Amino acid sequence: MAKAAPYVPMSREAQVARASRAVILASFLSTLGFNFVFPLLPLYVRELSGPGAATAIWSGLALAATPLGGAIASPFWGRLADRTGYRPMLLRALISTSILIGLMALPNAPWQLVILRALAGAFGAFQAVAMGALASWSKPEDLSKAISRLQMAQVFGAIVGPLAGGLVAAFFGIRFAPLAGACSLAVGTVLVARWLHEPTGRRVRIKGAAAKLKLSYLWLPILTLLAVQFTDSSFNPILPLLLAQSADTIGAVAGLSGAAASMSATAAVIGAGLSGQLMKRGVRSRVLVAALFMLGLFAVAAMVAPLPWGLVLFRVLSGGMVAAVTVAAYSIGGLSVESSQRGAAYGWLSSSGMAGNAASPVTAGLLAAIDLRAVLVLDAALCLLSAAGWGFSRRMAPAAPQASASKELRAG
Repeated sequence: MAKAAPYVPMSREAQVARASRAVILASFLSTLGFNFVFPLLPLYVRELSGPGAATAIWSGLALAATPLGGAIASPFWGRLADRTGYRPMLLRALISTSILIGLMALPNAPWQLVILRALAGAFGAFQAVAMGALASWSKPEDLSKAISRLQMAQVFGAIVGPLAGGLVAAFFGIRFAPLAGACSLAVGTVLVARWLHEPTGRRVRIKGAAAKLKLSYLWLPILTLLAVQFTDSSFNPILPLLLAQSADTIGAVAGLSGAAASMSATAAVIGAGLSGQLMKRGVRSRVLVAALFMLGLFAVAAMVAPLPWGLVLFRVLSGGMVAAVTVAAYSIGGLSVESSQRGAAYGWLSSSGMAGNAASPVTAGLLAAIDLRAVLVLDAALCLLSAAGWGFSRRMAPAAPQASASKELRAG
């Protein structure tokens, strides 16, 4: 009888690689599950409330509820992950959101749907914890690559989710879309439970986690993420209305809007990948200033861009630039704090991005009463303000936390 092969412990690099793959794949499944129902929300709300003005109001509340709940709760879950470990917090986020999204198949009134979406955002925060985990496990020079891969996984989930949700709704009905999304999250839960084992020891992970996080290290990344996510989300409510001015039929508007969304998502994947490579080479605030300045110029150009393809072009360029800036801001923010506090840091960073996502559609709707492109003025101002902050600040990425992080990673 042949002898069993001797057990060979995995190296730390192999542990990090396997844990990172599990987190990135679970991130894709999490975003996929959330986006099964996202594009169907207005139709779902109309089914619950009936036709009329109330549909638009409840739809806006339902769209804003999840990022608003996440913005409020993410700092708490991130800090708790630093203290208790990332694996239990990732499992908590996946299990709770799987249950809450599945329950979205049951509401009989729009307010019930809004509450469930708010709770899903508040009890989720998977992406914030996932970024904290990758940042704590990765070497400083590999952090940007890990963050860019995570962002790319989220973009792919946002591309596939609406397509899959639409097919489920078309064949089985709208109420089956949340159930399918819950199944996607359940698969992610099993994946994390089976394959994710944190490559750092408990002592290393918790050491220093009780110290108070200095938000002064993060104010520029927070401002940047707020600005770029606000800019990105501001296109969603105004783009179809603007394209309708140059199209003859609803079908043509839908086709142009779908093309713009697909091309923008493709540009986001490319932008996230390129940003990760540039950050790995040590190019940081200088490239970020240029990218924010260009994003501000894109918003200005979109104010006067001809319809339809001129506006679509700047929507696509803005999507790619937003993804690039997002990866850079998350990477620099993670390197600005102690490795034992990165869960809390990414909680605040993720919170700022979700706050921008929640505020943008409401603001765009209010400014649309003045002009459909009026929100682009605010987009440009926020991006240029962020660029100015990076250009003139010298408090970016303090050396002490980065040195400490590098030392801990070498010791691990």
